[in-house]
Amino acid sequence: MRSKLLCLLAALLLVGTVFAPAAVAQSSIGLASIDTPSSGDLALNITDLTGANDTLSPDFPSEVTTQVDFSSVALYFNGSLTATPYSFSPNGDGHSLDGDTGQFASFFDVFTELTITGDLSTTTLNVAGVGSETVASTFSATITDPTDLADGDYVYIVTTPASSGTPVTPEPEPFVMVGTGLAALAGIRRRFLMAFVRRFAVGGF
Repeated sequence: MRSKLLCLLAALLLVGTVFAPAAVAQSSIGLASIDTPSSGDLALNITDLTGANDTLSPDFPSEVTTQVDFSSVALYFNGSLTATPYSFSPNGDGHSLDGDTGQFASFFDVFTELTITGDLSTTTLNVAGVGSETVASTFSATITDPTDLADGDYVYIVTTPASSGTPVTPEPEPFVMVGTGLAALAGIRRRFLMAFVRRFAVGGF
């Protein structure tokens, strides 16, 4: 009986491994937010979440202790690139970016989607509790609002694995794989599923 249970568990783990989505390591490195400063005009600000600011991201547990700066930032409103590069000024921490409150101010409360792209100053990061991580040299993040872009809308800027690097890819937890295996088996046609059950049921459990 025990050997049959072990065989069944192994089969579920195998199916779960095949059907479970691959986990991709991601680390938050910035927070892009639409804010209304004292001028009253909407602006895009990018808060750096790396280096000295690595503990400012409560929504993502990964802390990037390596300092990462953003450059060549471009804005796409509803998929269209702005004709003039958006102007930023350095924030007080020397790494975050404050957007120009007068530039494209009318765009923010008209469009429903804003994609931010740019370059990263380094592609080798040290992530607390994980270690070294190689990431792509560019980033892309999109803020969406079903009505229109407004004060308080935000999106986290996260890393993506480098195509030639070896990013950390956590293995799925065993219980997750078992659950995924059960879900996958449930989708198999009834006659194959019943045959599978009868095979392991011979002799009883």
